[in-house]
Amino acid sequence: MKTRPLNRRIKRSILLILAVCIAVCGTAVAGNRDTALQRAIELYNAGSYTQSIEILKRRLNEAKDSKDKRTEAVVCNNLGNNYSQTGNVVEALAAYQQAAKIAYAAGDLRMSARAEKNIGALYSDGKDFERALQQFEKAEAIARSTGDTPVLADCANNRGVIYEQHNNFGKSLQCYEEAMKL
Repeated sequence: MKTRPLNRRIKRSILLILAVCIAVCGTAVAGNRDTALQRAIELYNAGSYTQSIEILKRRLNEAKDSKDKRTEAVVCNNLGNNYSQTGNVVEALAAYQQAAKIAYAAGDLRMSARAEKNIGALYSDGKDFERALQQFEKAEAIARSTGDTPVLADCANNRGVIYEQHNNFGKSLQCYEEAMKL
């Protein structure tokens, strides 16, 4: 009779150890993924865009495989940043649009607003000021709903630049003042 309770205890201990191992291994894998994303951002900041893109593409596949939509949106946005810096506007636009769509669907409105703002910046860089203004306004509407003041300030500042380039100094000043208040 003593062997039976001992066996139960052993089984419980083994199950507990397995549960702890699974939890630790799962955390380690997630940590490695986050480390990969952080490394890609470091490479971006160092100007090593090609290397950053390689890491981000791998991380995007991992996020898709695990159905991690928020990470997928973050990675797409970072891919857009890299493509933008390398002058690949078509790829950057596609990545930002994908980020905005995925983030919005996943309920990550802050990321959605950032991606929409980045789309506006691409349009502005391409001298398509009308579409840029529309994107900044779209990003601002989303950012207002979450209280994301950095995106609001950035959009207001970007609108100010556009108005200034078109000699509409009254509107430009309004936008700059709006950005300063935030």
